[in-house]
Amino acid sequence: MKIKSDKLFLCLIIVFLFTAVPLSGQTVITHPIGDVISVEEAIEYGLFSDLVGFEVAEFQLAPLKGYKYILTYSFRGEKGIETSSFRFGDNIKRLLNLSLFQQDSLNTRLETSAVFRIKLDLKSGTTLIARFQRWSGNKFEIETDFGRQEIDIDKIDEVKILEERHFKNGEYWGTDPNHTRLFFAPTARALKKGAGYFADYELVFPGVAYGFTDKFSFGGGIFPFSSGDFFMAWITPKYTIMETKDRAVAVGLLNLIISGDNDSENVGILYGTATFGESDAGITVGLGYGYVGSDLAEKPMIMIGGEKRLGKRTKFITENWLFPGLDDPLFSAGIRWFGEKLAADFGLFRTLEMDFLGFPWLDIVINF
Repeated sequence: MKIKSDKLFLCLIIVFLFTAVPLSGQTVITHPIGDVISVEEAIEYGLFSDLVGFEVAEFQLAPLKGYKYILTYSFRGEKGIETSSFRFGDNIKRLLNLSLFQQDSLNTRLETSAVFRIKLDLKSGTTLIARFQRWSGNKFEIETDFGRQEIDIDKIDEVKILEERHFKNGEYWGTDPNHTRLFFAPTARALKKGAGYFADYELVFPGVAYGFTDKFSFGGGIFPFSSGDFFMAWITPKYTIMETKDRAVAVGLLNLIISGDNDSENVGILYGTATFGESDAGITVGLGYGYVGSDLAEKPMIMIGGEKRLGKRTKFITENWLFPGLDDPLFSAGIRWFGEKLAADFGLFRTLEMDFLGFPWLDIVINF
């Protein structure tokens, strides 16, 4: 199917503007609430339930050194309207996004959870897996294998509440940090706001990606051996339309810019993808329309992939493609090794008609 080049890129600009809208606006506490909590919202979301006379709360950027956010709330006390506030560092906002806005709200979770375990990433670079005991004032009280400790909130970079699925025989199993991709193809899972990674595919295709919101991420890279005679770069925006614990739907674009001999061309794929299951065991199905310049394919390419956790730091990956006009599908299989921030994939791509084992695949991803 033929379409004019300017219309194609106008469509791409509209898609980008649509997905980029959430990039602007005020700091929010949670997506449904916004940056101000009214009495009605406090009742609806069960916030400040133990604070008599609650009036309003506001979440703001903090100009103070060492802090980034201030949660200020007002309540009707014995002397009229009174105010109080909490101050937090940058990533501690992720704790607030779980609607844990006050010490009593967090502490009452102990009543319904015999073992309430958390993962604390400290600004010093230390990671602690501990049993939560209490939040008192500006300190977290936790219990580790070495006994009880008190941690200043100001020293905490990130807090993650752990579920039973994170443990095997009492041992903590971290999640795959590269859960937004299989080998080459993306899953529908979102790269969350503030998260990003550096990746090097086949050791010659380096790139980066960053989550600007909890739904929109943008990535790209430049072929390192580009010169005056040949230049190649790419961009990879993705928008996750819907995501729950075990399913997600996303749309995106892979656009290559190739130039040489005073000529340039845009080549890429407009795609939609859906992922079913969690990172430890999931299936991803994708459908994409390729294009070269102003020519858009009439039939889509289809990708079916999967992932299955094998051990504490390993999982099986498969990614399989069916291209329009080709009878021989492209298959792949391999292993991913991962730690807290790093993941590496080793696999083989081949068709049934190949008379050799297949093309090796290698990638390394470092999250930040």
